[in-house]
Amino acid sequence: MLNFIKSVYRVLVEIVLWIIPFACAYAGGDLGAAVKESGGGDHRFLGVFIGLVVGILIDVLVGGLIATFLSMDEKLQNMDKSLQRLTASTNNNPANSNSSAKAVTTKVQKKAEDKHCREEEQRIEKLFDYFTDPRDGQKYRTVKIGGKTWMAQNLNYQPQTGNSWCYDDNNSNSDTYGRLYDWNTAKSISPAGWHLPTRQEWNDLAKAAGGDVAGATLKSGIYWNGTNDYGFSALPGGYLCTDGCFKSIGIIGSWWTATEHGDNAYYRDMGNNDKVNELDDSKELGLSVRCVKND
Repeated sequence: MLNFIKSVYRVLVEIVLWIIPFACAYAGGDLGAAVKESGGGDHRFLGVFIGLVVGILIDVLVGGLIATFLSMDEKLQNMDKSLQRLTASTNNNPANSNSSAKAVTTKVQKKAEDKHCREEEQRIEKLFDYFTDPRDGQKYRTVKIGGKTWMAQNLNYQPQTGNSWCYDDNNSNSDTYGRLYDWNTAKSISPAGWHLPTRQEWNDLAKAAGGDVAGATLKSGIYWNGTNDYGFSALPGGYLCTDGCFKSIGIIGSWWTATEHGDNAYYRDMGNNDKVNELDDSKELGLSVRCVKND
């Protein structure tokens, strides 16, 4: 309907533009005749000519203004249609409307996390010494807490005999969290000059690291939610259930002690609270191992 109205409008404009020169020429002729009647010369032809020129000039001026208006109207409509299409596209894909913002936010967050990790590494690096396991050449950070030298990483040695696992059978998990061992293997897996800590040695460690808040002060501040005040860098490596299921990586860290409790064995557990919990369970579980240096 709108296009039909525009077409009629254009036709009427063209008719008017044709009429204007003839009307001006006619008016010019009448003016020339009026001059003759008042006693002057016969100026009808000159009047017609001048009227025609004036009419053409009016056509050019008016026609230009109308053409400009119509052109602007079409451009505005085209812009409006483009905006509508863009809006419709955005509404149909709401994820696209803020994808750029999300990408920028993610990038900023990653930079902040990387900076935090670097600062944390630099801080605790001052607390470390190092030990190289002669059996496989693997290098471990060590830290002294409460008069004892502890490994500041979970053991990641793969023995020739015994039972040990990578969480989810994924070697990359062992690179970060160390391997999991059953109790009998854990008892004999330490390198020369080191041993699996007893229940009492874990008690002494927790006491030296703050007692009831030792879980917070011993946990890593990079891979976990601790303050890592002593450089122990406890990690949530999860565990292996007796039914063969891996559980709780990124949530819980569990470490064997060398102390038996009936048919079970004691182990230490850190979760989302600030404590170092003591529990006992089947020796068939797969738990992490932290070694402590012989006196």
